Amino acid sequence: MKRGILAAIFLAVIAAAGYGYVVTEREGRHRELIDRGDAALDVGDLSTAIETFSVAVDLRPDSMIGYLKRGDAYRRRGDVDAALRDLRTATELDPSAPMPRELLGDVNYSRERFAPAAQHYQAYVDLDDSQPRILYKLALAQYRAGQPGPGRLRLEGPAGAHTVRIDGVLCSNNGEVLRAGALRGLGIALLPLFLLEDALRPGALKATLTDYGARHLSVHLRD
Repeated sequence: MKRGILAAIFLAVIAAAGYGYVVTEREGRHRELIDRGDAALDVGDLSTAIETFSVAVDLRPDSMIGYLKRGDAYRRRGDVDAALRDLRTATELDPSAPMPRELLGDVNYSRERFAPAAQHYQAYVDLDDSQPRILYKLALAQYRAGQPGPGRLRLEGPAGAHTVRIDGVLCSNNGEVLRAGALRGLGIALLPLFLLEDALRPGALKATLTDYGARHLSVHLRD
């Protein structure tokens, strides 16, 4: 009896080891295919990329990354229906992944389906609101869809970063225009001090939230 039990345990250990080897080998092969597909994308060889990602999908149909990569390749080739199909599958396989939602937004936006594009960008923001490019895409899609929603502003302060929703009455990329709006009492403006010093001293404007500022941007200089 004991010999039978020991033999069964031994066989189970061998089976588990064999399964682990198969899984590890399959994972390695899948990763290799994804890397080869990425390399083909980098040089613009979309057909090879799609074929390679398709093999990866067949090998691991439960993996989000293969569908995401192939969907992106279809998008770049202009095959909208195939791109949407793969990107939706990627979203279903991993609802917590934001990247498929951005690409779904991009595909819909390219077809001038602005309302669905805004929905996908919003889904991305709900998962991760720290990416300025997505906030820009969301605002633009909402504007093109005729449904501009409240904007979002990311501020950094002593307690860390915070994203706040704003309903702006004035939008401009010109600091002087925003300064003029603030002086007319249109609301709060986020502006650099050098534009405000002459207005702050006589009390025409009042500084608020001075511990907070906009996100710092890096500048890379080359010799």
